Amino acid sequence: MELREIFSRDLLLSLEKCISNGIPWGLNASGTQEVTSFESFMNMFETLEKYFHRYEELENSCKKMYEERNRKWCKKDSKILIYPSGYDGLIHTDYEEEEGDYKLTTITFLNIDWDKSWGGEVLCYSKDCRVVVGGVTPEFGKTFLFNGALPHRALAPVRLSSLLRIVLVTKEQ
Repeated sequence: MELREIFSRDLLLSLEKCISNGIPWGLNASGTQEVTSFESFMNMFETLEKYFHRYEELENSCKKMYEERNRKWCKKDSKILIYPSGYDGLIHTDYEEEEGDYKLTTITFLNIDWDKSWGGEVLCYSKDCRVVVGGVTPEFGKTFLFNGALPHRALAPVRLSSLLRIVLVTKEQ
């Protein structure tokens, strides 16, 4: 497991703004932002294809990151995930572990205004899911690299957060 800065800050700021501007926001009774419908929210779970047309640097950075580790990036499995408060991810693996090898998964945090007290951590577990063996707290621009064969999950932001937690996920082929 490793935490690094892979992508340029300007690229991630531009990507975050582009994604945030596409979210169908409304205001709830307390005056905080919320997604206007479940259907519109589900449409936000999308592949990165439309962003690669606008952000050639994003695609090049992904390729480079994997090539530096002698690995091959899976463009079609790369995506943007958006987590509202109260929606934890399920414990899962991205790959079946092959003897003596692993496949790389990365998660890059895209919320510039994220407060650590809002939660939204990513946790990795032992094979039997009984022990947390690693994890990371969201921090804008940081990329969490880990063995995708490890059971892992994203925790939802706490209810005090008025933001959706947005991440860029990439996977090895």
